[in-house]
Amino acid sequence: MAQRFKIAPVPSGEIARYTSDPYNLSAIYQFGSSSPFTGQGNTIVRPADELLLNKGGNRALVVYQRLFFDEQVQACFSKLMQEVTSRPWYVEEYSDKPGDLAVRDYVAEVLQDMNVDDLYKGLGEALIAGFSVGEVMWKKTKRGVVPFDVRMRDQRRFVFQEKEDSETGFTMRCLTFNRMFEGVEIPVRKFIVNRHWAQHNGDPYGSSLGRILYPLVKFRRRAIESYVLYGDRYATPTAVAKAPLSASTAELDTLYDHLSNLSQETAMILPEGYDLEFVNPSGSPDVFKNLVDYIDKEISMLICGENEAGQAEAGSRASSQVANVVRVVKASEISEMISQTLTQTLIRWIVDLNFGVDVAAPTLTREFRIEESPLTMPDVALLIQAGFTPKKEWIERHFRVELQDKKEAPQNTKEEDSPTTYDPEQEEDLYSSIFGDAEGQTTSEETAPAEPGATDVTEEEVTAKDGAEAKQQ
Repeated sequence: MAQRFKIAPVPSGEIARYTSDPYNLSAIYQFGSSSPFTGQGNTIVRPADELLLNKGGNRALVVYQRLFFDEQVQACFSKLMQEVTSRPWYVEEYSDKPGDLAVRDYVAEVLQDMNVDDLYKGLGEALIAGFSVGEVMWKKTKRGVVPFDVRMRDQRRFVFQEKEDSETGFTMRCLTFNRMFEGVEIPVRKFIVNRHWAQHNGDPYGSSLGRILYPLVKFRRRAIESYVLYGDRYATPTAVAKAPLSASTAELDTLYDHLSNLSQETAMILPEGYDLEFVNPSGSPDVFKNLVDYIDKEISMLICGENEAGQAEAGSRASSQVANVVRVVKASEISEMISQTLTQTLIRWIVDLNFGVDVAAPTLTREFRIEESPLTMPDVALLIQAGFTPKKEWIERHFRVELQDKKEAPQNTKEEDSPTTYDPEQEEDLYSSIFGDAEGQTTSEETAPAEPGATDVTEEEVTAKDGAEAKQQ
């Protein structure tokens, strides 16, 4: 029988792998079990950044790490990350099933004990350095295996080895004193790696903004140095003394010493024939100041996406609002990238170690609102009347309030619904009425309830009644 449907073949393997790029041979180390020119095997690779290659490979990442010590870079980076950390984070369940809700609550409780904001800041350094690494510290507790800290590590201590079976095509190795080149293998569920893929060239070390920031920061420091020197020269004019030809070397040295101390002395006496004048520079230090301001705006534009918000000399209010929106949008992208990395690593590992690898993991995210929503509480009431019921979590995040479940009001208790009480005097034979006498024998007449209106009858009344009935017969 002929096949009616035929499934197309599935491509397998990595054809255009990073180590087989003929234009990127300079980014391959001469280590590994195979030749770096074939792109086959477990080859240790190095960054494709030409600046890092010229300065020593991944060991030159300290060049990008020092960029954080520049005041303008640090200010812009802090402003961008504050947009991220100022937003509340929450854990979103995979589904509405009770099991997924329990997993969500467990993960949220574990993260509450950690400093999540510092974790976002540490992983956000990948924006400048290309990639960032955090080591997860685990401990066993009564509630399970939980992380208690994530410690950021130096990027220079890690190299990447080609491995097709891994998620990114590479596996990370840690450099030690005994393994300074190829490094040692690292255990699973131990290190979190966050990359900044600005160029998407497949480089496991990421594509950082440091390559662009490095010359800007270098020129900025030189411009500030020239600005300070020029300001000092402009504030203190140059003293020029004219001596006669008959002046001796000792007299000239004495006169030079006096001129050098003019900033501390108020007056000086020159012999006859000597002439003194002060020369002020004809230029202006605004040239260097404008250069520094221009570089500052370029750095702010590169990191934050805008160069107006938060500056007193910015343009109109509308322009500043647009710049603020642009910065918030870029911060939301950085936050989403880090949240996705933590969801696939830390959150997934917590679920694996406590609930199993087959359990769906929740999602970590932050609440970003690019613009203020015009939706008000009366609008929500109209939605409820129309049959749409919003979630409690959404209302709390949208209006930034804390809601509490409504407690049911106690109902009016009737007389028959009153709680049962026990009085020993009135119910002396309660035990015998339920369980019988001491011998365990109970008659139906003794246990049967009395009819309404019935009275107690003695033995004499029963005998008299039986005699009257016999006489009538």
